[in-house]
Amino acid sequence: MALQATRAPTQLDILRPGGARARSPRGQRSRELAALVGPENVGAPAPEDTWREEAVRVTPFAISRPRPPPPLPPSSEPPPLGIRRLRPAQEIEVLVGRGGPTALRGRDTTARVLVAAGPYRASGEWWRAPEEGGSWAREYWDVHASDGAVYRVHQDQRDGRWFLDGYYD
Repeated sequence: MALQATRAPTQLDILRPGGARARSPRGQRSRELAALVGPENVGAPAPEDTWREEAVRVTPFAISRPRPPPPLPPSSEPPPLGIRRLRPAQEIEVLVGRGGPTALRGRDTTARVLVAAGPYRASGEWWRAPEEGGSWAREYWDVHASDGAVYRVHQDQRDGRWFLDGYYD
């Protein structure tokens, strides 16, 4: 019996292509992506000039030299919490008591609310026409749920629907 080792073919992917495709002209990948998903969906995310938390726009992608982050000052405080956003926010069902949300149920989560902090009210863009997205008004809550997670939820004040925005790390 004899064994012979052979190299398995590598799978090409969009971020690290191999072989002859790696030498394609600059911008070819962007054009291929634009053909697949539409040109308005290809680019780099950029913030919008608004207080609406999920607002983001797509700008043309440009390769630039990354700048090193500034050094952080020494601190004895624990790092702040970060939020992992769900994009788009998931619509959920919420039971509400006198002190705010008491239970929530969504596609991935069903839990009782142990502690609810809020509401934190936010609104804006009252000057925008409805066809441009119109105004928005929300009440945000941070809730500690019985599954151990801390979630950010909001209620749309225009139609009363509830959404799960994300969870804290």
